[in-house]
Amino acid sequence: MIEVHDKRHRSCLPAWNWPWWKPPSPAPAQRTVQASLTELVAPRTYFDTPIYMMVLQRYPWLVTLMLIQSTSGMIVERFENLIQQHVILASFLTMLVGGGGNSSGQTVAELVKRLGMGEVRSDDLCRVLRKEVAIGLFLSLGLGVVAFPRVRYLAKSATDLDAAAIALSYCLIVVVANSIGVVVVMVLHRCKMAAVGSPPVVQVVVDVTGTAITMVVANAVLGVAKGE
Repeated sequence: MIEVHDKRHRSCLPAWNWPWWKPPSPAPAQRTVQASLTELVAPRTYFDTPIYMMVLQRYPWLVTLMLIQSTSGMIVERFENLIQQHVILASFLTMLVGGGGNSSGQTVAELVKRLGMGEVRSDDLCRVLRKEVAIGLFLSLGLGVVAFPRVRYLAKSATDLDAAAIALSYCLIVVVANSIGVVVVMVLHRCKMAAVGSPPVVQVVVDVTGTAITMVVANAVLGVAKGE
């Protein structure tokens, strides 16, 4: 390589070769193509995203979850005789299902944050599941202690068995809800959809599972035959 020390000799070199360490600037047409590709690849902000695109993104999720959540009605119909003889179950069904949603919601928020920070990876599923199940067990014990007297002494015509069935259902729902939250978040994280899909999916699955747990536990504790 020939080094040029005199500024007078620079004009003798080709324009694209001086200075030699800088790449040639792209042509105007090439810059336009690069800008267009950047706009297509770069994620849009909330206000720049058209309404129809957001609707198309959300609609399939909501339709699928609506159909899944409708199975709760089928479960309730299956145990119609149980509910007719123990109407108090219907009164506290919202509390039971909501308790599972509250517990799983905390799990989802915690995991999404930890995954975003890189503290937790998808390969840590078993470790996270063990920890969240342990957390759920401790939480369920504390919540069950509060749920029993709440039902027994503050609800009209509630018996000890009614309170026991509801408190036991609450405990099981909390543990199962935490487990569901972990599995759903980890699976969707592998699909790059943890932040968007986890909350609604977990909520629907916990609602259906909580309804089933309540009916099965109440039927076992209260000794009422299933409705046909």
